[in-house]
Amino acid sequence: MSNHSLNIADAIKHALQHHQAGRLQLAEHIYKSILKDDPDNPDANHLLGVLAYQVGKHDIAAQLISKAILKDASQAPYLNNLGLALQAQGKLEEALLAYQEATTIKPDYTDAHNNRGIVLQAQGRLEEALAAHQQVVAIKPDFAGGHNNRGIVLQAQGKLEEAMAAYQQAIAINPDFADAHNNRGNALQAQTRIEEALAAYRQTIAIKPDFARAYSNLLFCLNYDANTDAQTLFAAHREWDARYAAGLSDGTPPHTNTPDPERRLRIGYMSPDFYKHPVASFVEPLLATHDRRAFEVVCYSNVTRLDVVTERLQKLADKWHSIVGMSDKRVAELVREDGIDILVDLAGHTAGNRLLVFARKPAPVQVTYLGYPGTSGLSVMDYRLSDAWTDPPGLTDAFYTEEIVRLPEGCLCFQPLVPSPEVTTLPDLSPGSVTFSSFNNAAKVTPAVISLWSKVLQAVPDARLMMKAKQLGDRETVERLTSLFERHGVTAERLEFVSWAPGSEEHLALYNRVHIGLDTFPYSGCTTTCEALWMGVPVIVLKGNESRSRMSLSILKQVGLDDYIAESPEAYIDIAKDLATDISKLQMVRSGLREKMKQSSLLDAAAFTHAVESAFRDLWKRWCEELS
Repeated sequence: MSNHSLNIADAIKHALQHHQAGRLQLAEHIYKSILKDDPDNPDANHLLGVLAYQVGKHDIAAQLISKAILKDASQAPYLNNLGLALQAQGKLEEALLAYQEATTIKPDYTDAHNNRGIVLQAQGRLEEALAAHQQVVAIKPDFAGGHNNRGIVLQAQGKLEEAMAAYQQAIAINPDFADAHNNRGNALQAQTRIEEALAAYRQTIAIKPDFARAYSNLLFCLNYDANTDAQTLFAAHREWDARYAAGLSDGTPPHTNTPDPERRLRIGYMSPDFYKHPVASFVEPLLATHDRRAFEVVCYSNVTRLDVVTERLQKLADKWHSIVGMSDKRVAELVREDGIDILVDLAGHTAGNRLLVFARKPAPVQVTYLGYPGTSGLSVMDYRLSDAWTDPPGLTDAFYTEEIVRLPEGCLCFQPLVPSPEVTTLPDLSPGSVTFSSFNNAAKVTPAVISLWSKVLQAVPDARLMMKAKQLGDRETVERLTSLFERHGVTAERLEFVSWAPGSEEHLALYNRVHIGLDTFPYSGCTTTCEALWMGVPVIVLKGNESRSRMSLSILKQVGLDDYIAESPEAYIDIAKDLATDISKLQMVRSGLREKMKQSSLLDAAAFTHAVESAFRDLWKRWCEELS
């Protein structure tokens, strides 16, 4: 071996020491010095690529690691790390090939098997993903990350008991494994065990205080909790801002957007839900009807699993960015580079949100809307789009960091599935022998909801209740809910639990088996309420005093169905009983409800978009005036 080779080997060893100690600039300098003398050195290219990946320069990372592989294709770690760089760019198929090649070279390479499983899960290939993670734990039974990722796939399959066991196994191996505690919280929430879920999230945050995503999960879960009042919920959101977001906008340079109140505006929409997701049912009409002469639309998509809805939405945008794998800092820079005038958050604290981008205040005007039933908590989020039914003036204003902008005819515009099943006539019924229904997320079905629904079923003794939710494929969840109903005198024979339908049309067709919808509280329905009405099923709603409790109320107001809004639990029971025992009225409602929706503001995309655009224009003018 030549002295030159020895010197390079020593230099790489020295650089790697800096790299592992976090002295990235020193490591980078040495790697680049080596490559100046030996441009094709595979170790230096690989390690410089790893460093680039660590600082969020995923495209450069992929280029450098690919160069290393061209020189030496026998190194499994090169291929595994190339997979990570490609995965971070959303290039999932290419990442899979890299991981597959790494495991071909080294069949017991747990990291590559694990990463392959993560990509397969992101693609929705759940059986293959589960097999990959089972292979990981077979090779390395004490690998906590393998058990945790196995749990994630099992939960996605609706196997909540098995998922819980996998998370518990991960925690047993590593008691301080924050991700596993967080995922255990997600599973407990799915099983409707809200208090236990909240405890799991709090334990996660105690272990890893900088885990902003886990705190967002805690906030989202608090919306299901009937014991959490509006003030407590608001304080928790402010705490999230103080912990994770406050100060990120300090030192932000002034925005250079031209302060012309009448010019064409660039609107940025940011969401993890630009795919077959309930949010898309409300976003698509807005994107489709924007006045392109006055507004340019830029979408920032945090979606890994693209589908036909994604493709449709892409065509409706003037510019589309995938921000998968990008750091919050880089996304904020991209928003500035695009010259966005008004940036709209469509996620709140739901999964995949990018609120820490908004915390950096990359746009002059920032708005939160649609995907979350309350405040973002961000001190730098300027406005929230809502309406006077969801947020009556003076009732909820104190529980937002944002100023509420109330759209005049409702804050939602719904796009029904095309094609949708036809609404069928009611089957022959005797008065009272109806089927009530709720297709809401089962986590919304709190003990208080079960108590009230049980009273409805007692008031209508021949009635049944059908519940549909993904979690209802889990035996323990069904047994728990059944037990809660039985405590209130409702036997299991009067309950039907449905967990799955093969497609959207089949899901909607289930409404042809039910007659009256029952809304949840304190977290009311939204998409499920719209779908029920579209299928001719009236929904009975309990009026609440918080925004999370008033989404269905707003929908009913838009459609003109005030008769189904109950002022009290007693009124809720009375409305249900009266409707269940008046079959002619129920048939009349069913036959006319779809047409009534078509004629309402809820489906008037042109008027809704005009209202949003008017609001955006007013907010922009305010910003311009503040500068003058």
